[in-house]
Amino acid sequence: MEIKHILRRFLALCLTIALILTFMPPIELTVYAATNGTVTGLIDESIGLSFSGDADDAWSATGTTITGSATSTDGTCSVTSYDSTLTITNKKTEKATLSFNYAIKLNGGTIQVDGTAVTVAGSFSKEVAASGDIKVYIKSGSTTAPTEITITDIKLVANTTATTIFQPAENGDYTVDGDAVTAEYSKTQSSQIAYQLEAFPADGYQFLGWYNVTTEKYINTDKTTTINVESNCTITAKFVAKDVAIFETGGQPFDDLNEAVWYAQANKQDKITLTSDGSISGNYTIPTGITLLIPFDAAGTLYKETPAYTTKTEEQGAFKTLTMKDGACINVDGAISVGGKHYTSSSQECCKTTGSYGLIRMEGRSSITLKDGSNLYAWGYIVGDGNITANSGAKVYEYFQVTDWRGGSATLDMKGNEQKVFPFSQYYVQNIESNLTINSGASEYTYISVTASFVGTKSATIPFIGADSLFSLKNDSTFTKKYIPSDDRVTFEISGDADLNSIAIDVAGVAVDSKDYVLPINNNVDINVKSGTTTITKDVALLPGTHTSIAENAELKVASGASLYIYDDSEWSRTYVWGSNSNGFKPVAYSPSNKSERTIADARVDVCGKLTAEGSIYTTKTGADICSSTGKGEYSQLKNSGTGKVTYQYDQSNKKYIEIPITPANLHNADGTYTESPNVAETITYKDGRWQHRYGEWSVTKAATCSEVGSKERSCEVCGAKETAEIAIDANAHTWDTEFTIDKAASCKEPGSKSKHCKNCDAKSEVTEIPALGHDYVDYKCTRCGSIDPAKPSGGGSYSSGPQDYVININNKDIKNTEAYIVVKSEQTEDGRKTSVVRISDRILKEIIAKADANNSTYISICAVNDGLNGLSADTSRIELPTELVEKIVADDKYTFAIRTKHGEFEFSGEELKKLLNSESASEDKNAITITIDKMMQTNLSDAEKEAAGENGSVIKISATDQDGKEVSMDSKGSTLMLEIPDSLKDKTIKAVSIDKNGFYREHEGEIVVKDGKQFFVFTSCGAGAYTLADVSHVGKIMAVQAAKVEKLNKGLKKTTIKLRTSVTAKGKIRLKWKKSAGFKIDYYQIFRSTKKSDFGKKPFFKATKNKKTYINTKNLKKNKRFYYKIRGVRQIGDKLYYTKWSNISSKLIK
Repeated sequence: MEIKHILRRFLALCLTIALILTFMPPIELTVYAATNGTVTGLIDESIGLSFSGDADDAWSATGTTITGSATSTDGTCSVTSYDSTLTITNKKTEKATLSFNYAIKLNGGTIQVDGTAVTVAGSFSKEVAASGDIKVYIKSGSTTAPTEITITDIKLVANTTATTIFQPAENGDYTVDGDAVTAEYSKTQSSQIAYQLEAFPADGYQFLGWYNVTTEKYINTDKTTTINVESNCTITAKFVAKDVAIFETGGQPFDDLNEAVWYAQANKQDKITLTSDGSISGNYTIPTGITLLIPFDAAGTLYKETPAYTTKTEEQGAFKTLTMKDGACINVDGAISVGGKHYTSSSQECCKTTGSYGLIRMEGRSSITLKDGSNLYAWGYIVGDGNITANSGAKVYEYFQVTDWRGGSATLDMKGNEQKVFPFSQYYVQNIESNLTINSGASEYTYISVTASFVGTKSATIPFIGADSLFSLKNDSTFTKKYIPSDDRVTFEISGDADLNSIAIDVAGVAVDSKDYVLPINNNVDINVKSGTTTITKDVALLPGTHTSIAENAELKVASGASLYIYDDSEWSRTYVWGSNSNGFKPVAYSPSNKSERTIADARVDVCGKLTAEGSIYTTKTGADICSSTGKGEYSQLKNSGTGKVTYQYDQSNKKYIEIPITPANLHNADGTYTESPNVAETITYKDGRWQHRYGEWSVTKAATCSEVGSKERSCEVCGAKETAEIAIDANAHTWDTEFTIDKAASCKEPGSKSKHCKNCDAKSEVTEIPALGHDYVDYKCTRCGSIDPAKPSGGGSYSSGPQDYVININNKDIKNTEAYIVVKSEQTEDGRKTSVVRISDRILKEIIAKADANNSTYISICAVNDGLNGLSADTSRIELPTELVEKIVADDKYTFAIRTKHGEFEFSGEELKKLLNSESASEDKNAITITIDKMMQTNLSDAEKEAAGENGSVIKISATDQDGKEVSMDSKGSTLMLEIPDSLKDKTIKAVSIDKNGFYREHEGEIVVKDGKQFFVFTSCGAGAYTLADVSHVGKIMAVQAAKVEKLNKGLKKTTIKLRTSVTAKGKIRLKWKKSAGFKIDYYQIFRSTKKSDFGKKPFFKATKNKKTYINTKNLKKNKRFYYKIRGVRQIGDKLYYTKWSNISSKLIK
């Protein structure tokens, strides 16, 4: 059971590694380490070095120093230790004394020198026969720290006598046994006695080494040292300029890299090591089989494809720095290794360079050119303004740094999540900060180590750029990468055709395909598509902060079946990143160039070439930033846009997946608005600050007339999409009748008019006056207008029989009233109903005006008088008011106007009467305005009126019409009505109820008054309309029923939608056209206008009738100004207004 448990945990780690690599091509692991062989690098060629064991590359040597190191590893069930034995051989033809000093680091391991275990530092000396040897043994004891021995000042000296000549040095001085060498001198002594040497460089110089002039080789590179001389020779100290780089190969130092290369080739050395900080300025070539090492430690440890890791963080700093001066050039056929080890963790940053590292600083136009078969291992850093070019067949290696690594278990929990969230989003490839250009055929690989607490650390190599990589280059394409420390950003520049891929991986029998995730492009990445077509083949997310630019004549394409998600920073949270800073990302861990802080903003896609969607392109809800800085961008929708509504991120705080709303791509206009993605097979371009079709000229498809709009269309010059628009009505395109039409009949005193009418509209032409007819008096009364002949004798004639009309002034302390008593005339309507008609003669009109002026009246009333023939018994009273009287009342707002009939008293304000004059058909003729007061019984009532009347059984309706019989609205809140209380409601608490044309009620409080022995209910009304009196309990019931009805209506209105479109007319006006969803009715529309997208104010710009569907804004328009519009429907019930949903906001720019 325990073995099964461990096996399951091991497979879980394999899954974790697979997850990390899901967006990369298959893993490539190459092993070049050796467990046995020979070691070169010592100055003394008479000392032979060889090794054997199971530890990889355990031994290295340089100058007079040898280093041995071994580290244990974690296994599935246990820790594995490694050992290695170094054999040191006397290659002389005679016996000699081998001596050295040593320092050790046991770290739980074992170290033996010549068979004796050692636990502390010490020294060793032993006479060794010719071809004889001693052995040094190491065995590891820890997975986190090596068991290590460092052997220094190693010597193999035979017992002879020799004469040494010491020559004076240039650019410095030195001493021999404490005596300064100022002139050449010689000394003879036994080889067993060492000379004590010390070098002193002059200002501006550094010590290179102790040089044997006789053998033309260096014998030591320490400024203070001891040397044993076995044969006659000449020795001197060598000094070179302080800023010159010094290299070592085969134990020999060189201040010229080309000389070091020559020596390495001549002596079959495979490594040249930088041993001091310095610069180079010429042209150099690293040949095949040789590696130039910029070391990170004194041992000169060389890492190629598999660098070492540590689980302890160390302070970063350059161990050795090679500076390439402006113009310096290195051509590489072999390899360059910039040394460094990396840090890994189970829950923090992993694979960042840590501790000491090698550094190349490239100045100005310096360059490194990698040829076919060459390698660049950048485990330290390469910085500066120089350029690195990898030609076809070359390989480059860097670390793949993950700064939001959650650990093995947490990452495993996210495997295969249906939300397609990738396990991390903060990753960097940044060891090479200088320009790195990968030509097609070349490759870049990244290296990663991840740690899980239950199985330790595992490493992998990931193809990053090149064939079958994340960025796959096609023929003649190039990929240039550069890190910019001042912005903490990395740029990817692509020239030629390339793919952004995602390939299936099979690791340890577990298959994972990255198509199951959305690959995040990190927040500090700039992708510049300079030429050709870059195709995104799988799902990708451009996180906030990313910048993508598409140059003119270049294209970024989203392939069919793939999706591109472009983030607005409004949809990003710091909780989406493990260990995030306050800005919502985890920055580059370290840069030797002192990186700056950065923030994030909307992901930006700057389209100056083409952005093509064969698949789906989405922006998050707020819109992101798809723009065109040069105004030449094109966006093509080759297939239907995606149907996705959300994408996801993982919330680290709450440990749950968060929905992020998305829409088909919204494209950013210069004024801050957005243009929606085009329809399928359409292309829009950026023009005049907006994403739009590039339309040609308009062509008329239907000509406009004087009453009907026309239509026109135009086609996009890029994709052929068509746009249609209305042509405004042509006010001059009339079709005239051949005959005249009487527009206004002539009256007794006023002329009429006639004209020819347009067959399509209300326009008139050839307007001609018709002369006034004059009065036609019969028995002193005009047969046409009913006026009295002024010549009629006073008190005589047949017309004077019966009650007479008269006018009097009635004043009290509160009111000055001019009241006219008019005898009613009984008439019968077409439906057989009897009507009491009140008509005001010219004589009475003049008396009313004269007496009102003389009395300075504020109240004018008309009182219906019985004609003696039961004329007041009719249920309907019609009062015909001369226009002149109404104008008198309206002209001076001091007047209140009242009508008294048998049904009660009805007051009207001047404001109400003004509406009658303002009606479209108002005339100046007398008796042009009619007010009707109608008592309707149950048989003639609507259902709503019946319900309101209750036991009263009747409703009083008040209406007003002009002389043509057109009803005119007189809605008002200021009128006073006095209705007679029916017997059924006497001695009850009552209220008045008004019923509008839609059957809605409004209740009215009032008071009971007694007049002429009758009871009346006096209340403030709503003007013209229907009224009844009812018991308060009955009123309460019907109002409760109505409240429920209104609530249902209000809910329906709130769901009613309006779709608004705007366009610019040929005359530069803005036309609004809207469509309301079916269902609930409205009374009118409110149109709001603003020059800002979010500030429309509270007052409507225009009020449109309920039947209107269009409106043309012609006023207060300014050129080069954008106007925003929105609209809503309004339904009035009683005193309250109820509204539909707001329409969409639509805008137009006036040019």
